[in-house]
Order: sequence, then structure tokens, then C-alpha cells
Amino acid sequence: MARYKKQADGLFRTTISTRKYDASGKLITIPLYAHSSKELEEKVIETKAKLNMGMYSNDHNKTFGSYALHWYHTYPEKQIQSHKRYMTIIRNHLNGINDKRLSDITKSDIQLLINDATGHPDTQRMIKVTVNQILESAIEDGLLYKNVCKNIHIKASGHETKQRVLTEEEKAAIKRLKAEQKFTEMEVLYLDTLYVSGLRPEEALALTFGDVRNCVIDVNKALTWKGGKRIKEPKTKAGYRKIDVPDWYQKEVDAYRRTHNNTMYIFTGANGDVISCSTYKRFWKKLFQKINVALGGTETIRATDLTPYIFRHNYCSMLYYLHVDVKDAARLMGHSNINVTLQVYTHLDSLKSSTKEKISQIVI
Repeated sequence: MARYKKQADGLFRTTISTRKYDASGKLITIPLYAHSSKELEEKVIETKAKLNMGMYSNDHNKTFGSYALHWYHTYPEKQIQSHKRYMTIIRNHLNGINDKRLSDITKSDIQLLINDATGHPDTQRMIKVTVNQILESAIEDGLLYKNVCKNIHIKASGHETKQRVLTEEEKAAIKRLKAEQKFTEMEVLYLDTLYVSGLRPEEALALTFGDVRNCVIDVNKALTWKGGKRIKEPKTKAGYRKIDVPDWYQKEVDAYRRTHNNTMYIFTGANGDVISCSTYKRFWKKLFQKINVALGGTETIRATDLTPYIFRHNYCSMLYYLHVDVKDAARLMGHSNINVTLQVYTHLDSLKSSTKEKISQIVI
């Protein structure tokens, strides 16, 4: 004989006591229903197990859309740029799940939203960041017990992420972190070096204080970790070059030198020697994570795909917008083949008629 009886509406129903009481002293119960007695029994067992583990939650029939707006208006300490980005994502990219109950949201639902933004990796990451934070907040509010966004993956987009400039949000985040002194001195100088010179990471890491004088960077070597860390010559003759830099950057390097006058290289490991591969990876990871968090990401969710090479492409784009001749730009970039630079210039030419973005003076 079935344990549960079919009701007039054709469903099998029961309630489970949470052994908790609301503000008025009324016992809080959990209504359960299913299409068969067996299915309902499985739900009862699962619910009781969650209660015993302190994991049970009740979404009170809230839809994802209604809770998303509640989260948006109550989420603390959002920066203006992040604030705008969250609302843009909620309004324009989460419509597919806004009418679904919180507890009915699945991993597939979120993956479909991300797939709909294919070709726009920054938007895909922001969808994941936004949904993740909303669901984490719902868990803290006792409305959910599991975040189905945790294991969502965004397909890598090949070289697309490298061939882009810094976004306005990334610039604003870096500027804000500088003002709040969240970066170390070396982190600030490294970012500024990449920004004002477009150096390859291996070229920047090989710089000595003697290479930066009178507002000129003399690029004459590179760092390699193949076969152990060592300083080598640039890959090609074009790698040897001199790059003019702003006065403020020269002053920054001079000030940094006064507090690091016992080292020859600008960017060093703990021993003051050339930085090792593992130390550099930790250095960039910490630096990246600060920017990622400032953009709304977490330790496990990326809000940006920022790499040192994006600063290099950004520099090349700045040269274009500052009307630097392509031959001079190729020399400054250290391109042995002018066609590499020309590809960037041609691409920007094709966007010139539709883009409103202009590179301002070299300051971050």
C-alpha cells in the first residue's frame, strides 16, 4: 500500500517539520509534492537529510528576477562602474531565467545564457560573475543551499582576448586601486611600465635602473627562464630600441630607485636578483586578483582576462590614436616585420568610423 495518497489535483502531498518557529511562534513546515508516492518519498528523504545537515533552504517562491533586483539594491560597497555593469547584465542578459524560481535554476540555464553571448568574452565573464554573486547571496539569505554557477566554464576564445585594448572599466579599477594604495610599489611600477612602453614581459623584467634615463627606456635585453633564469639578447635586431616615456614615469622610476638602491634590476625577487619564473607567476597572480576583485570577480570567478600582452596591444593602439606613423610604431613596438604593426593599424582604421573610444593622454 502506498504511503501517500493522491490528492484531488492528482498530486501526492505532505509536509515536513523544520523544528523551527517563526516570529509569531508558528511551526515552520516545508510543503512537498510529487506525481507519485515513490517520488514524494524520495523528496521526503532528501529534505530530511538536508535539514539534518543544516543545508535545507526555502526560496519562498521567489523568482530569480525579483531576487536579482533585491540583491542589486542591497549589495554593499559597489563601485559606480561595477554597479552599472551589474544592472546592464541583469536587464539585458538574464531575461531567460528571470521568471524561474530561484530553486529551479539549473547549471544548464546559466550555460545557455553564457552561450548566447558567444563572441563577447567580457560579457560572458560578467554574466557568470553576476549570477554567481546573486546565488551566493541567496544562499546566505537561506533561500538556496547550492550554487549551480560554481562549475560553469567559459570556452577559451583563442587569441581574441590578447588582441584588445584595456577596457574603460579595467582602467578605472587600476586607477582606483592605485588611489587606495592597494598595489605594492613594484606592482604599480610594473603596470605603468607596460602601459607607457608596450614592452613584452620578458623585456620589462630585464630592465635595470640604468636602462631608464632622461625619459627614455633603452631596450637592449630580455629575460628567459629556459634552462634556468638568465638575461639574453633581444630575439631580433628590431628588439633593440629606445622608447620615449612621460616625465611622470621617469620620476616614478627615480623615486623607486631611491628605496631600492641596492639592486641593479628594477623588478626583482626577494633576494634582489633577477626574478624567477615561479616568483613572477605569484607576482602576476596577486596583481591580477586585485584587479579581478575590483571588477566584481572572486578568487574562483574571473571578471577579466587581463594579461601583460593586453597592455602591449593597448600601447600599439595608443600610438595609432596619437597619429604615430606606422613605421615609427613598428620600431617602438620592436616588430621585425612592419606587417605585424600594420595589421593593428588597419584593424583600427576599419573601426574608426564606428568607434567613439579615443585614447587620451598616457596616464592610468
